[in-house]
Amino acid sequence: FADYVRGSFSGGGDIPRMPPLRYGMQLSWEDMVWTTQIRMTRAERQNKVGLNESKTNGYWLLNASANYRQKITDNGNIMYFVKANNLLNEDIRSSVSFLRDIAPEAGRGVEIGVRVEF
Repeated sequence: FADYVRGSFSGGGDIPRMPPLRYGMQLSWEDMVWTTQIRMTRAERQNKVGLNESKTNGYWLLNASANYRQKITDNGNIMYFVKANNLLNEDIRSSVSFLRDIAPEAGRGVEIGVRVEF
């Protein structure tokens, strides 16, 4: 996957809070009870920033997840899941965020949970 946006005002100057070039890949595997995925994303530096905005560095983002679904009734399921986010513990300052200079995106994290559907 990839995405790129470039914007500037007709009178000159860059549009604020524009995302940089991003690209990556995701591998997924799924069957009747298991779903797994691993996703690597690269975001390049954002040098073309709006007036009074700061530039942002590029980063690598690695996320992974696994879900196990167990049927409990005809209409109900229990899903056990684990998600790992920002496994490389990168300092991510999103160019689209108003708070990029104050607060980065979350660092390395893991979520473990159970979800009941009925």
